[in-house]
Amino acid sequence: MARLFQMFASLEGATASQSDLAVPLLIFCVFAVLLVGLVFVVLIYRHTKVTRNMIRGRRDPEPWRMPDRYLWQPVFDTPFRWLAVRGVDAAVIQEVLHIRNPRPCSWEEGLHRALDHKLFISPPVNGWILVMGADLPDPGEDVDECFHFLTHVSRELGEVQFFSMNRLFSHHAWASLLDGKVERAYAWNGQTVWNQGKATEAEEALRLRTFDYGEPPEKSFFTHADPLGATTEKLTSLAARWSVDPTTVDFRALRDARGISGRFSPFHPDR
Repeated sequence: MARLFQMFASLEGATASQSDLAVPLLIFCVFAVLLVGLVFVVLIYRHTKVTRNMIRGRRDPEPWRMPDRYLWQPVFDTPFRWLAVRGVDAAVIQEVLHIRNPRPCSWEEGLHRALDHKLFISPPVNGWILVMGADLPDPGEDVDECFHFLTHVSRELGEVQFFSMNRLFSHHAWASLLDGKVERAYAWNGQTVWNQGKATEAEEALRLRTFDYGEPPEKSFFTHADPLGATTEKLTSLAARWSVDPTTVDFRALRDARGISGRFSPFHPDR
């Protein structure tokens, strides 16, 4: 009989224990459902807001009102190259580069066309004109072609700078020329393919890591921050110190200025 009473007592204790656990579990489930619902409401609101902004953007005749990140992100996430030319008229640059089917365009239009096998010759920016387009010679593919192209252009235009970046592979290159002579040039495409002249003060200030011909990256390459990727990311900072960083140009201030866009076929000047 005593054992029977003990059995009922233990069952009552277990039931009471389960009842105590049921309440907090129920509260937790309610809060979880509310949290999931809140997340869905936020996602729906953000999607609706983005859609409204896209519709407004289509109706807006002034594309320069778009946030900067929407303009530059698609351009500089791709392999990209540009020239900086000091104090030369855009029409002269157009003639030297043999631009075909030239067409006046805004800064924004020119950037988008630069991705479609065209070059964009910008309006003047602080005494410099930028020539942008991925079809400019790539020193990583043919460094001799790039060298002869740049020296030819510099002989015709005077002071010319060249920049090339590919974030995916951490390939990068920069060059500064005056009257057809290379003052400084460096190019990396998995190895050093061009290293000419002494590093400039700007390169040293930015701590750009360069390598001699045949020199591999240091042994600590895989255990520390990637020096190649860091150099690629600093390329626009070097451009800012040498001439103009195209990613920081306030295109809204140039909305009334027109650049030139046209087809470009790399040519091989007499060597």
